Amino acid sequence: MEPQTPIAETRPENNLKNPSITPENVPPASPMPESQLPKQPNNSLLVALSVLLAIMIGETAFLAYQNSQLQKQVSLLKAAATPVASTIPTATTDPTANWKTYTNSEHGFSFKYPSGATYQLTNFPGSKFGIVFKNLTSFAYSNLTIIIDSSWGSTTPNPDTIQNFTLSGVQAYRKELPIGQNPAETLVMVQHGSDFTTLQMVKEDKDTTIDSTFDQILSTFKFLDSGLPGNTLSMSGTLQDFMKANCKPGNPQYLDFQSLPVNVDTSVIKPFQGSNVSSVYCSSTEDNTKPITNGYLVIRLDNSNGINIYDDQSKELGHGGSPGLGVFGQNILNENGIQFGAWLQGGDGPQVLGSVSMNLRGIKKFTTKDGQSVYVNYTETAIPGSDIRLVNQLKSYSSIDPNSRLNEPTVNYDSTMTAKIINYFYGKTPSTSTPEGQALQNLTNILSAITAK
Repeated sequence: MEPQTPIAETRPENNLKNPSITPENVPPASPMPESQLPKQPNNSLLVALSVLLAIMIGETAFLAYQNSQLQKQVSLLKAAATPVASTIPTATTDPTANWKTYTNSEHGFSFKYPSGATYQLTNFPGSKFGIVFKNLTSFAYSNLTIIIDSSWGSTTPNPDTIQNFTLSGVQAYRKELPIGQNPAETLVMVQHGSDFTTLQMVKEDKDTTIDSTFDQILSTFKFLDSGLPGNTLSMSGTLQDFMKANCKPGNPQYLDFQSLPVNVDTSVIKPFQGSNVSSVYCSSTEDNTKPITNGYLVIRLDNSNGINIYDDQSKELGHGGSPGLGVFGQNILNENGIQFGAWLQGGDGPQVLGSVSMNLRGIKKFTTKDGQSVYVNYTETAIPGSDIRLVNQLKSYSSIDPNSRLNEPTVNYDSTMTAKIINYFYGKTPSTSTPEGQALQNLTNILSAITAK
């Protein structure tokens, strides 16, 4: 066995390359530059970020709270606004706002009609009143006729074959007559007091607007009160009953002035004083020796005009010219319980320029204790034919007829011409310094001086 070589003991100092340097002899290390030192956290920045984060969280929470509160307020406002909104009417345009109004004080009704329409009073045999409205639409043959009778006669409406409806609070009937041998028509029939009224709308077959126009007219139709307060007479029965009891036989039949069914203020109205006879006489179509029927009373005035007192049964003796009773002419004003109408008046035959005057009539209505109507009217010349203003207005409607012996221009009448000239003088209330204004004031004074007894 070979002898083993002993292994040298390994010591730390044997691993040092420079055994002369011992740990005790190692010099201290030089300090590192500050830039190479590891950076310490910045506490101020952390604090700022923490504060900013807290603010953001707080604002988010606040905005969320505000949003929830706003939603609640909106819900409350919607709930509160709902009933208010339902009570506010929706604005609508009234198609009749610019229409004209026709008023008939004698028979107590009024309604609106298109401003471009014209009307003309018409006498229908056996009827108390008649009027025709034209140019209601752009179709010339579409028109409205209103007729008032004392009864239905053979035209009594049958509720089984006709539509029932209410017109101004009164039971009325409506019937459509389709196109046949005649143009299509709509009939409306209504009884109000002693008036049996028929509204007849004739419709041109191509007129698609006339039905709605007629419905709008009906929507404005209303019956007027029987009279203003204080216009109720103390008498009972009809005026015809009164005349039978009070008119004395004779030729003519006179009535005591104090026996009139109305009061007359003689400080305003000057009764006729030209003879010993009474200033009130009874007029009738019957012989004066017979009992009065269909009669009326006349108060004679100093100026030779007369105030008429009549009712729905009164009739005039045929005398030609304009009727003395009832509504006549173009309605120009309704004021103080008086209805005023105007028309152009001439004599018989061709009317020479300068001879045509304008007349004015006022009508006042009274009612007896049992609801019977009594009317008072008065008529006078408003503008004489010689008035240069009236002559100038009529010139454009005048011409010389080559077939006439008159070598002067004569007036060519038509309803359009008449309406234009009346509107020229009475389109607005005239000044009392003009003849037409003075006439209007005079009629007002006279009829206002007649009151219920």
